[in-house]
Amino acid sequence: MNIKNQYFKHLICIWSAKILYKGVLNMIRNRVMLRGLDFFRFESLGRVLLLSSHKAIYSTLELHQTSNISVIDSDFLFCNTMHEKGGGAILSLGSTTNFHIKSCSFYQCSCSKSFSSGGAVNIADGSADVRIIKSCFLECSASLAGHAFLIRSEYFFSVINESTTSSSPYYQTKQCLSPISISSDIMIQSCNISRSKAIQTPSFRIFWYRIITMHFISVSNCTCSTLSSVYDISHQRDDTIIHSVADWNIHNCKGEIIAIGYYSSTSLRQIRLSVSKCTDPIKMLSDNCIVIFENCIWDSAFDSSNYDQNGKIQTNNCFLIKKKHFPSFKIQNAYVSRCWEIRNNGPVHRFSEVAKNQMYLPFIIIIIGVLSMMIIGNVINHISQRRERIYEELAIPEIEK
Repeated sequence: MNIKNQYFKHLICIWSAKILYKGVLNMIRNRVMLRGLDFFRFESLGRVLLLSSHKAIYSTLELHQTSNISVIDSDFLFCNTMHEKGGGAILSLGSTTNFHIKSCSFYQCSCSKSFSSGGAVNIADGSADVRIIKSCFLECSASLAGHAFLIRSEYFFSVINESTTSSSPYYQTKQCLSPISISSDIMIQSCNISRSKAIQTPSFRIFWYRIITMHFISVSNCTCSTLSSVYDISHQRDDTIIHSVADWNIHNCKGEIIAIGYYSSTSLRQIRLSVSKCTDPIKMLSDNCIVIFENCIWDSAFDSSNYDQNGKIQTNNCFLIKKKHFPSFKIQNAYVSRCWEIRNNGPVHRFSEVAKNQMYLPFIIIIIGVLSMMIIGNVINHISQRRERIYEELAIPEIEK
């Protein structure tokens, strides 16, 4: 009886350990969070290959076919990749569900392979909810486009909020395009793009499908060296659900600029656009669509002519204002100073208490597992001893002959 009970107890312990191991493994696979960590690298199914707990990140973070990724409160410094897809700091291909980047800094991150994109971040080929919140990109470069970040998938919904891009690209190549390149449904609010010196389209290129909302955008001190527009907005489908574009400031953009904005393949209403110290006259391009500018102000004459006979530019309640102090629309929370702090003072260790506590999470899980198995073993031992006592009390005594 004792042998059977011991065997039964060991079997239950092994079974409990397997369940605990699978639960922890599934937790790691389904939810991965980084807070101020130096180096994380994942393969398919989110398996952790290497983890270090320094304060800054100097290596590329690769996340393929993963879900529910959060990168929070981290500094990516001088990250470079030779991957053909790009993504100097973060490369994610085939991600599903959620991919969130919050309160992160990207300084001098780059991808060196020819025709690679996403100097700091490349998220593509999946069906994720992508969010970049309160992050800054400074002096990042790619060989082709998306020097700050590239987001590309028809099935993405991307949210960019309270983020800053500056001096990207840091170096130019022959294919050097816009610092921000997005091909997905998009919502952008309170963002600042400045000091970009791209070959073409020195601010952003947006290719959207069903939804686009872009509010409180600032573009300043950007230049291009070949004929192009400052920004490019193109529509990829016919079934538009939502489009809302308002409260933009375009200031001091120079170079071989043939138009401030290029609009393609859909009708769009641009509300409260301010353009100052750019081209004279100010010109917009409409390719096979109607663009209506409402309640806009500019400091030079506006040229409403268009090269495409299928496109049309219209204005409604727009004004020419020539003043020394040109008014602009107020943009709140678009400036993130962390990148400039890194450039001026070098990497500053900034582990929060929450980040420090994250380091002890694996040890806590192990301790909980050991305690759980000890409790289960004691319960099983108690049950087996009680069962033995019951058998002894119920046993029929032998009759002496």
